[in-house]
Amino acid sequence: MRPPFFGVIMRHTLPEIAEAVWLPIVAGLLAAGATWLVWFYSTVHCTPANAAALMCEVTPLGRYLTAAILHDCIIHASIAMTLTGGSDIMLFLRERRRNVALAEQVKVAQERAREKAEEERQRAAEERRLAAEERQRAEQRATEERRLATEERRLAAEERQRAEQRAAEERRLYAEERQRAEQRMEEQHQAMLTLIAKLSDTIDRNGQGLRQS
Repeated sequence: MRPPFFGVIMRHTLPEIAEAVWLPIVAGLLAAGATWLVWFYSTVHCTPANAAALMCEVTPLGRYLTAAILHDCIIHASIAMTLTGGSDIMLFLRERRRNVALAEQVKVAQERAREKAEEERQRAAEERRLAAEERQRAEQRATEERRLATEERRLAAEERQRAEQRAAEERRLYAEERQRAEQRMEEQHQAMLTLIAKLSDTIDRNGQGLRQS
């Protein structure tokens, strides 16, 4: 729907409108006035005396205005306005249409810009949301990795402690075994010495018995 003429007036200043239409209006008024004057002074008007002959109806305004002269005044005024200001009016109307089209283009461009800005805002919000989710997942992974590393260190420390305990136990058992081996060797050595001493005594006694006999 095209905007009303009031919209055109709102988009133009009064001097611009007056400059565009003053000459056609003056010419139209002059043409209408001249037509009315010629009609008024050259036409027999309807009176009670000649109403039957003219087949007209007497009215208070019948002497000054009829439908026919009103029609002629409008036609002559339109012709005068077209001849004197048709190009200006057409330029005015073209400018009006151009302004309306430009306003529509500006409105469409603004709407597209708003839609694009809204899309950009939504895309930026989506990117921020995805980045926040990725950052949260990264933090969770880092927390899990730290927990696993702590657990691995704890297990390694426990394994090292158990290894040290096993090594200490093995050293203790080895020391006890060596001590028992040394003790057995000492006992065997003492037994051997005792045996040797007994053998020596036996040999000495046997030798003394042989010498006495």
